[in-house]
Amino acid sequence: MDELWLAVISSAVPIVLGGLTERFNFFLEPLQDFLDRVKRKKGSLIESLATKHADLLAGIRQLGPDDLLRGYVTGPRNSDPDMIGAFTEETFRLVQIFQRLGMLTFVVRTGHTVLLFTTVAGLVGVVCSFLVPTYRPLIFDAGLIVAGIQIACVFVVYFAARKLDVYDEVA
Repeated sequence: MDELWLAVISSAVPIVLGGLTERFNFFLEPLQDFLDRVKRKKGSLIESLATKHADLLAGIRQLGPDDLLRGYVTGPRNSDPDMIGAFTEETFRLVQIFQRLGMLTFVVRTGHTVLLFTTVAGLVGVVCSFLVPTYRPLIFDAGLIVAGIQIACVFVVYFAARKLDVYDEVA
């Protein structure tokens, strides 16, 4: 096969893969759908924290003058609840989940951006393969590398988006 067509085909592969992935959503969930899921997840986590906070405030209002707010952690009255400790533990757990959701959002956004840029790189490769015949072997190699980057990016974004399902079970 001629060098021209090898360069054009290897540059067209990232265009097709990136277009199918980004425009027609064959392999990945659309970015906006993922962001909406993260937003709903954060809302449900905030709601669960607000419920715990309301329970804490209701417990504080019911305390008598001789009752302890913290309860007994050790000792003979171990059965008394530690309302502050439970609320603090839940708060730290939710902060940790929020950080992980932020990281997942970063990975998915970056992945979609990389797919967009590699699709543009494929377009540039197709145009350059027609205009600059001396660079055709380099364009062929670059097209294969860009396609490999896209495939790796699709896997990373796919598994990061599936990781959000783990946090659906947490809340």
